[in-house]
Amino acid sequence: MNDLTDAGYAQAYSDPQAVLVGAGPKAYVLRYNRNLVGILDTSSAVDGGVPIGSVDLSGEVQAASDGYVQPVAGVYVAAQQRVYLLLANINRNDVVDNGFDLLCSQTTPTVVAIDTTTDMLVDLNGSAAGSGWPLVGFSPVFGPAALAYDAQTGTKGRLLVLEAGCYGTAGDGGVGALTRREIESLDLSTGTATELLDLTTQAFPGGLTYIDAHHAIVQLDTAYVWDPTTTMLGAAIPNAPDAFVYDGAGNLLGVTSDYGADGGFEGYAVVSVAVATGAVTTLGSNPFTLTSGFLGGVALWPAP
Repeated sequence: MNDLTDAGYAQAYSDPQAVLVGAGPKAYVLRYNRNLVGILDTSSAVDGGVPIGSVDLSGEVQAASDGYVQPVAGVYVAAQQRVYLLLANINRNDVVDNGFDLLCSQTTPTVVAIDTTTDMLVDLNGSAAGSGWPLVGFSPVFGPAALAYDAQTGTKGRLLVLEAGCYGTAGDGGVGALTRREIESLDLSTGTATELLDLTTQAFPGGLTYIDAHHAIVQLDTAYVWDPTTTMLGAAIPNAPDAFVYDGAGNLLGVTSDYGADGGFEGYAVVSVAVATGAVTTLGSNPFTLTSGFLGGVALWPAP
């Protein structure tokens, strides 16, 4: 598991990483430090095959950025034949003197859309600059858990976006308050973004798991339940794993650290934790035979 601190977040962003967005017979490859989205043909079993195309995002670079749009997540909406991409648009050099806490700047995260029938950007905002819709938060988290599609709200549905926020500058030139750490909603009918859940008093966000219109899980210092129709965070889930996926049947399937009587790290346990009660079912005791390193993530096939 990556350290869920601003330091760990900045380190994750400094490394070349990729997110894969499946869209029927194609997949779109998002590289954080590239302004080009690669397109793969996933219907063809080719070992080492080359991309079948690409989408240029360089026109979405903002003047106050570091030269990259930083695509961090995407979702495919089959009914609209669109892939919506979340672009962080931060300046990685605009940080507090500790070297990793982001300062608030003139850049704005945006959402752009790719027409999957043409693999071209859709002009979402008309005569405004760029092709995307601006958001109200700042610094979306990296990876698929930054973005969720809610088809049950609004005419065309909405996107839920999880953001880490940024720090203002105090009157004496020092570090000011944390702002714009939140979950926001983007209406896909109007392009209007609004804050749903203020997280500025919470720990650094790790991910958002959408279940349905009234159920979601927000990972902060631990996992919390949340009703996306409300503006209040719900209760913490007892015994939540360090890293997890929702199994589609009311449980968090994940991996948690094991410690001995002396407090020393002994490995990992694979567990299933009931969201409603926190009841733990151990599925495996350190099947990885690891006593060092870090946990990168959890995936479940087939996905629920």
